[in-house]
Amino acid sequence: MGVTLAYGQAFDEAVREITGVVLHAAETSWDAVVEVNRFTDLVYVKNPDRVVVHANAAYSAFFSPTRSPVGRSGEKFLGSTVVNVSKATDDFILSGSTSVELDHVGHGADGALYRFRTYKHNLAPAGNPGIAILGVTRPEHRIDDGAAELESTLIDRHRLFRSLSDSDRDIARLIGMGVTGREIAERLELTARAVELRKKRVLSTLGLRQTVDLIKLLVRLEDRGFVDLGL
Repeated sequence: MGVTLAYGQAFDEAVREITGVVLHAAETSWDAVVEVNRFTDLVYVKNPDRVVVHANAAYSAFFSPTRSPVGRSGEKFLGSTVVNVSKATDDFILSGSTSVELDHVGHGADGALYRFRTYKHNLAPAGNPGIAILGVTRPEHRIDDGAAELESTLIDRHRLFRSLSDSDRDIARLIGMGVTGREIAERLELTARAVELRKKRVLSTLGLRQTVDLIKLLVRLEDRGFVDLGL
């Protein structure tokens, strides 16, 4: 359980309007970007070095209330549960993607856990070399203490899962799909003994005891949008 936060317009509508405001400012007078302060969604613009060059009042109040985020990279003020998503989505935009949108979870400056919806847009085509990324983030739901504890555990487990090697993640995914050890060995051209040793390493890294615990964890991670394993 938790608290669902209310907004005056749908997220997609807000994104379209905010993007229009920012693109107009980028192509005419950048001072006009202050108009985004009227939005309750969290709006921010970064340069090609991922440094925030503009943030509306809602963004500053939510993520950096004691010091302006402008002139700082996300690593300087965002919590680890948010900064990893921030880096990954910045990478998509800086590699040439037009836009990216996703749901994710993380902590605000108040320490509470939220489910967010985030949209990022590539500003490079606007022709202003000082700006590269527009971000719009909406805290949609504050997760209560009991659910937050579970979500935090999943965040920690997801971080451990991402620390596995590519081959160990492949083995974990196949286990989650119900593929037997012998079949995994054949698919990956490994010995059955090697597969068993790697499975034990995966379980140990994730702090799990049995294969069934791994399967349950992977299903929960996928259900909550942390991973897409095709389960």
